[in-house]
Amino acid sequence: MTKRTDPRRLGVWTLPKLAEQAAQWAFEEYDQQPHTALGMTPRTAYEQSLDQHGARTHKLLPYDDVFKIATFPTTTRGKALVQPGKGVRINHLDYWCEDMRDPMVERTEVSVRYDPFDVSVGYVYLKGRWRKCMTAYDELAGCSERELQIMAEEVRKRNRLVHGRRQVEVTQQQLARFRRENAAQETVLRQQRKDRETRAALTVLQGSSAGRLTAPAAQDRKAKAASPHSPDPRSNGAETLMVFRRIR
Repeated sequence: MTKRTDPRRLGVWTLPKLAEQAAQWAFEEYDQQPHTALGMTPRTAYEQSLDQHGARTHKLLPYDDVFKIATFPTTTRGKALVQPGKGVRINHLDYWCEDMRDPMVERTEVSVRYDPFDVSVGYVYLKGRWRKCMTAYDELAGCSERELQIMAEEVRKRNRLVHGRRQVEVTQQQLARFRRENAAQETVLRQQRKDRETRAALTVLQGSSAGRLTAPAAQDRKAKAASPHSPDPRSNGAETLMVFRRIR
């Protein structure tokens, strides 16, 4: 790799824009072009399959909270011990919910998962369903899994400098204090920006941005047709483009 071909100098695409263009190509361009193996477009083949065999709605999986929690990551063991008054520990953090007060639940191993985009939220499988749990530190709200890993490594480095040991335990109090005191650290900020782009790309792929894919010009024409005597939008405080010329 040379300076001329370094992608860090040439990259201009963000993840949300890339996901939007990929969806446009997959579902609007490739899907409507004739396919040599099918002898028709993929969309036509799909519609014919529905006509011949039916939609089979009984096979569809609802995209609900249960489905999303099932796709969340878990720990290496996949289980955690419910400690009385503390809850379960997942990746240095303790999670708690009111259902853990049950004496029948205390000191039992339960399946656990966590939100990779917000590690302050965890889930435990209690009494046949997933229960939402939270950490006790508000400083970790919105912290991603990758950001938590970066903070844990930084805390370990500081502990090694102070204590001179190779293996130093990282506590959740240290992580919360580190995030509160070093919120403007360059490494953490860079990871937060990547997490925001990843979350935005995920939103595009989930289809929640389908409404934004409609042509704004068509919407403007419909609005003008409905109200032909509406005033100029530039006169009611809308944003305008201002061009400045540098005076040497």
